[in-house]
Amino acid sequence: AKKSRWTPFHAWILTHYLFFSEERRPQLSRYLAAIANGDSLEEAAKAFGNGAKLQADVIAYDNRALPYDRMTYPPDRAPEPIVQQLTEGQARFLKGRIELGSRIELPPPGADLDPKSAERAAKYRAHAIEARDKWLARLRETAARYRSNVEAQLLLAEAECRTGNHDACAAAADRALAIQPGSSPALAWKGLAMVQQAVAGPASERAAKLRAARGVIARANRADTEAVMPLIAYFRSYADAGIEPPQAAMAGMLKAIDGVPAAPASKLLLGTELAREGRADAARKTLLPVAKGGYDSPEKPKAEAVLKGLAKP
Repeated sequence: AKKSRWTPFHAWILTHYLFFSEERRPQLSRYLAAIANGDSLEEAAKAFGNGAKLQADVIAYDNRALPYDRMTYPPDRAPEPIVQQLTEGQARFLKGRIELGSRIELPPPGADLDPKSAERAAKYRAHAIEARDKWLARLRETAARYRSNVEAQLLLAEAECRTGNHDACAAAADRALAIQPGSSPALAWKGLAMVQQAVAGPASERAAKLRAARGVIARANRADTEAVMPLIAYFRSYADAGIEPPQAAMAGMLKAIDGVPAAPASKLLLGTELAREGRADAARKTLLPVAKGGYDSPEKPKAEAVLKGLAKP
């Protein structure tokens, strides 16, 4: 078992070898190009030829002195660490803020699996839904006890919106706005809740309700022009309603991705819309970091599904 372990040290030596080997560096380029074109990892790995030979070469490389450069960095150029003191209200709900994503995100339903694996996946998902609902119920009770705490209401608003409880999301956002009028995150979550209410409501009222939602989202953006959530909410006010987003909304999503480049959700939103519009190359470029990245985010299976539906370049 020890011989088969894969650690960051293995990853480091493999990467070092592939970059510094005159033979392997072109293979690495072909491998990365294949992934960029949407090939599976297995198909892309064929660029390296015989896997046993690659393994033996890496072991031999690891057993000899490796080339390296020593680099120094002037201490006076190192930036000071950014320290932000939390308010008492922020500190009280910091734990909930940290665990929010893991509490509300659900594992995929387990499609395209054999019957036994599908049954296990269904049980795992049912357990996750039960755990999420219990956590959300506790959060509602806590937010009710701290009705004058804006952080409690903002946390609840986000949790409700991200679990599809849009009426409850709007109500929590309104409570946050009563405490802190003009709050950008509260306005953003309220606007997004209004978008979902409009989409779920009568078609005859949808256009007017979407305009009202965009008005609230615009106020959120003006309150904090660097905030990411209003940009995402504005984009979704079109995409979720099946309307092609205007250039301003697309530019806002690109800014949101640049602002938080590691976040997979915004890439999935933009990539899905680009795929819907038939812009396959742009969709593939946006979705590949989510679908082929090393982190198995909840968005990864959705990104893979969209990529599969795109025509091969």
